[in-house]
Amino acid sequence: MKKKFAFTLAEVLITLGIIGLVAALTIPTLMQKTNERETVAKVKKYYSVLSNAWKLAYANNGKYNGTSSEDLYNYISPYLNISKYCGREKGCWADVVVKSLDGSNWLNIDTNTRYYTKAVLTDGASISFYSNETRSNIEFRIDINGTAGPNTQGIDIFLYNPIINDGAFSMKRGNNDPEYPDDGTTIKLCDKKIIDNDVNGASCAKWILHNDNMDYIHCSDLSWNGKTKCD
Repeated sequence: MKKKFAFTLAEVLITLGIIGLVAALTIPTLMQKTNERETVAKVKKYYSVLSNAWKLAYANNGKYNGTSSEDLYNYISPYLNISKYCGREKGCWADVVVKSLDGSNWLNIDTNTRYYTKAVLTDGASISFYSNETRSNIEFRIDINGTAGPNTQGIDIFLYNPIINDGAFSMKRGNNDPEYPDDGTTIKLCDKKIIDNDVNGASCAKWILHNDNMDYIHCSDLSWNGKTKCD
C-alpha cells in the first residue's frame, strides 16, 4: 500500500494565517495606489474639460472681460455640462469646512457668499468659479468626488488657476509662475510639511499635471526642478 501525504489542520491554519497577514499588509497599499491613479486621471480629465470649454468660450465670445464670479460662470458654463447651479447660495458643495493639505481648516465653500459662484457637473463633481474686479486672477476649483470626503485640497479638491491669455488655458501656481517662484527646495503650496498655510494644496493640480503622481502625500523632499517622485 502507498502512503498518502496531506497537510495537517495546523499546517493549513498556519498557511492561511500567513496569506491573511500578507494580504493585510499589501492590499491597503495597492488600494491607495489605485485610488491615487484614479485621482490623477480625474485631475487630467477636468483640466481637459476646462481647457476645451475655455477655448470654445473664447472662439464664440472673444476674450474674457468679466469682473465677477457670475461673469466667469456665464462666460464658460454654456460649454460645461452643468446639472445644478447654486450661484452664491448653498447646495452645490459639501457643507463642511474644507481642509488644507496640511490638515488645517480653510473655508466652507458651500456657505461662502462673498467670493464663489457654485455649481454641480453632470458627473457629480462640485465646481466653484471666482473672478475678481481687475481680472488679474480667475479660479476654477473642483471637488472631484462631489460632496463625499475627505474634502481636502490636494486630495479630492483641486484648483485650476489659468493665466488669461486669449484662448489659451495655461496653469499658474507652480513651476515658472512669477507670482509663486520656485526656489528649488519645495513644491510650494502642495507640500504637507508646510504647516498652517490656509491655501496649502492650491498647486497640487499643477503638480499632478506636470509630474503624473501624488507623491507629495508620501514624501517631504520633492521639488519642482529636482526630485519629483518617491524612490
